[in-house]
Parts: sequence; C-alpha cells; structure tokens
Amino acid sequence: PLGKAKKKKWSKGEVRDKLNNLEVPNYKPITPAVVSERLKIRVSLARAALMELLNRGMINLVSKHRGGDAPADEKET
Repeated sequence: PLGKAKKKKWSKGEVRDKLNNLEVPNYKPITPAVVSERLKIRVSLARAALMELLNRGMINLVSKHRGGDAPADEKET
C-alpha cells in the first residue's frame, strides 16, 4: 500500500469567516440576498449569519419584513 494521503487543512474558511465578519456590517443594505450574492453562499446560510451578527450586536434590525408576494391592494379590484 502507498503512504497515507495528507490530512486536509481547512484553514482558508476560518480566515475568510473573519474577513467576512468585518466586511458585512459595512454593507449599505444588509439583506440575505445581498450577503448571499457578494459572498457566494446560500441564502439560508446568509440568513443564519445575519441572525448571528444581530445577536452579537454588530448590526441593527431595521425591518423584519421578508420578501415574497406583497399583500394585494384591495382598491385594485
């Protein structure tokens, strides 16, 4: 048998996380969609990360409204 393959080191992720923690609070609109797009991560992960930053007090919640279809206006019928 050949020698064992070297064990993978996952150091890049930790460095990237630290960088992103510094970077995200400086975005103008901080939404899961914006964070997902800029950091190339899934929206569900971006949403969880934003909740973490919110709990740490690094960002402030402005509106809790989530996207999707807005309620239909009754006057239009």
